[in-house]
Amino acid sequence: MTNRTTNNLRSLIPFLMALAIIISAATPVSAAYDNTSGSNVWFSHSGAICRMNAKSGKVKKLYTLADTAANPVQDLICWGDYLYFCLDGRTIPNNSDLKGRWICRINKDGTGFSALDAGFCPQIYKGSLYYISSEYDTETGEESVLGISRMGMAGGSNEVLLVSSAVKRIALLKGVIYYLTDSGSYYEYVRSYHLSTKKRYIIYKDVDGFMDISISDGSTVYVTTARRGMLRYYPRQKMTRKYLPTADGYELHGVQGGWIYYSSGRTLLRMNAATGKKSRIRTLKSGEPTGLIYGGNQWLIITQDIVSGRYNRAIVRMRVNGKNAKTLARWYEK
Repeated sequence: MTNRTTNNLRSLIPFLMALAIIISAATPVSAAYDNTSGSNVWFSHSGAICRMNAKSGKVKKLYTLADTAANPVQDLICWGDYLYFCLDGRTIPNNSDLKGRWICRINKDGTGFSALDAGFCPQIYKGSLYYISSEYDTETGEESVLGISRMGMAGGSNEVLLVSSAVKRIALLKGVIYYLTDSGSYYEYVRSYHLSTKKRYIIYKDVDGFMDISISDGSTVYVTTARRGMLRYYPRQKMTRKYLPTADGYELHGVQGGWIYYSSGRTLLRMNAATGKKSRIRTLKSGEPTGLIYGGNQWLIITQDIVSGRYNRAIVRMRVNGKNAKTLARWYEK
C-alpha cells in the first residue's frame, strides 16, 4: 500500500536559485522566482524556514521542523503571500502519516502550514503548480516517481501531464517544461514538453550525467553536468547550445544575473555567461564555499563549510569584490 493511497493530503529573483543549495548541495534550485519582499528574503537553515533582512543580515526563524539539525527543505520558492517548497514528510512536526517528499505551503510569516501533494521540484506558471509527482511505498520504504503533474496553488485538481518514472528535475519557461531524464542505459537526456501542444522533444543527450536544470534571465536554460561544467541552451535560437568552459575540480553554485558562480577549493569565482570571462571574488581563510544565496550589484551572500566547534556551516555576506566579509549565521548540518 502506498502513502499516496492512504493519505490524500497534498504542499529567486536570483536569491533562491542558490538558496536551495544551502539545503542540499546536490540539489540546486530549479527556478528563479522572486523570493524577496522589500529587503527580506526567505530561506532555510538549521531545520527551520527563516526570513532574513538582506540589509541588516538579521535572521528570524518562522517555522521549525521536526529535525532541527538537518536541512530537509528543498526547492523553496516564494509566490504572492505564500512560500512553496519540498519537504521530507518525516520532518513535519506532529506528523505520523506522511512519508517521502511532499510539496508544501505556508504563509510568508510561517503560519498556515499545509502539505499539498507527494512530490518535489515545484514550479509556478499561470496560476498552477507544476511538479514531479511521486508515491511512497510504506512496505518497502521506497519512493517512486510517477511523472510531471499539475495542481492548483492551494492543492487539489491534480493532473498527471506526463507519465514517466525517469524524470529527475524540471524547469518551466514560457509554457515549456524542460526536464532531465535518466534512461537507465548509456545516455541521459534533456527534454522539453510543450503545455499548449503536448508535444515532446529531445534537446540533448549525453553520457556525462545531468545533475540539475534551471532558468536564468527569463530566456536561457542552464543544465549542470556531472563533469563538464554547464550546458547553456537558448530556446529562441533553435537549440543553440554550448558547454561553458569550466574546468575539472570546479564546484558550480548557480546562475544569477548573467553570471555563473562557482568555486575551486577555497576560492569563490564567477564567469560571465555571455563572454566566458572569469574573475576571482575571494579566497576564504578556512572552509570552502557550498552555495550562493544572493548575487546582487553590491553584495554577495554565500554558504560555506566551517570548522568551528559545534558548527560546520555558515552564511557569509561580502561585497561583490570579496571585501567586508561578515558571518551572519552558523549552524550544524548532518
